[in-house]
Amino acid sequence: MLDEQKQFEINTQLQLALSNDLTVEIEYYSHDLHEKIKGKLLLVDNLARLLRFDNEDSTAISLNDVMEVTVD
Repeated sequence: MLDEQKQFEINTQLQLALSNDLTVEIEYYSHDLHEKIKGKLLLVDNLARLLRFDNEDSTAISLNDVMEVTVD
């Protein structure tokens, strides 16, 4: 569980990457495993708490699982 400041920082980074078409690297939990994914975002849905990547699979990650975001 992330504190409000960290959640705000992550959301700011995601919006920056989405609006400027930047590549992001996201660290997240998936089935109790620490995972990473890198790519461009297609969608950040704060209501559904979902990220969708602009890749062949349209990979989706729950915002609740995100631990860290790095913008390239």
